[in-house]
Amino acid sequence: MRGHPSPNDLIVLADKNTRFALEGLFGRPEALGVRSIKAEFVTYSLGDPGILRNAVELLRRYLTSCQYALVILDWEGCGRE
Repeated sequence: MRGHPSPNDLIVLADKNTRFALEGLFGRPEALGVRSIKAEFVTYSLGDPGILRNAVELLRRYLTSCQYALVILDWEGCGRE
């Protein structure tokens, strides 16, 4: 698509610790035996409860720029224990 940036494979909505872990994994595709994954990360300042309540709105703007979305929450502290 000329004139348009290529879409990301994945948008990830998670806390900063999860982001760092996934960036490390995604940075080593050959070690995992998978293809390279082009991912964009969104961290949310209100933590897991905010992500739980607002994930749809936070990800809406990525509908056309990412093929997949992944939302990751910690079980404890997300408000759904």
